[in-house]
Amino acid sequence: MFNRIGIKINKKIKGTIAILNKYKNLFLSDGIAYFRIYLIIIILYIFKREPISAKLYLEESIKNLKDKRKKFLLKSILLIIKVFGISGTRFFSIIFKIINPNSYLLWGD
Repeated sequence: MFNRIGIKINKKIKGTIAILNKYKNLFLSDGIAYFRIYLIIIILYIFKREPISAKLYLEESIKNLKDKRKKFLLKSILLIIKVFGISGTRFFSIIFKIINPNSYLLWGD
């Protein structure tokens, strides 16, 4: 069962990154869309328990984000991952699932 979940997450990550790469300039021109697509990728990597990949996308997204509140949120997630590593990703994914039980990031194929 875990392999199947991992495959679904891999597909979602690959598809989301493809969309980001194809329309990066549009995302950069819209701060909300930029924040959301990066947050989706970051959360998917957290669910996959890949803190290094999550950190890379967090750092990249923070560089170009102008909204200070959203930047603070991303920096907080980054701090949790840096301090707690894989345990931080587990903690964050549990909190996300509790707060967002109907998120499409949790849906199956």
